[in-house]
Amino acid sequence: ALPQLNGAREDATRYGIALAELQTGQVVQATQSLGELLKKEPTRITYVMLAADIAVAEKDYDKALKILTENLRINPDNHPLTMAYATTLTKAGQYANAADVLEKHAIGYPDEMQLWYDLAEVQGLAGNISKVHQARAEYFISTGEFARARDQINFALGLETDRLSVARLKQRLDYIRQIENEFYR
Repeated sequence: ALPQLNGAREDATRYGIALAELQTGQVVQATQSLGELLKKEPTRITYVMLAADIAVAEKDYDKALKILTENLRINPDNHPLTMAYATTLTKAGQYANAADVLEKHAIGYPDEMQLWYDLAEVQGLAGNISKVHQARAEYFISTGEFARARDQINFALGLETDRLSVARLKQRLDYIRQIENEFYR
């Protein structure tokens, strides 16, 4: 039983217990502990994400994806929910879908290093090597490693044959050179 606490402190304690239970493999107990919180606030993002994590721990990816999808309808483009959704798609082996979600999400978060790192990883799992290099380039741009970013774009250029893709990559190379020149002034 929980110590005698009230309100927000009790909820925070209960959340911490549920999280600890999940991390120690006590999935049934975590579900029970979280259940009380979800009854109070069924759309609280931290609770929703923990519910999805519990479903993932049970390898019930469909349930986790349903939880996240329903809450993304309520909170469209929410960064933590979207990242959790993409991670769950990846764990479910839906690499192309995860890559699509991350690519669309990256438009609103161009400087988010972890997003680009995750996107490069999932593009590799999806077998799209050119896109791996492009995502790595964006990661390196966000970390200020412009020479490495240029290398990645050049690797992608060596793989692309579509004129529009080649033109877009060349434009990105020009952009990298431009920001590099501004950075080192």
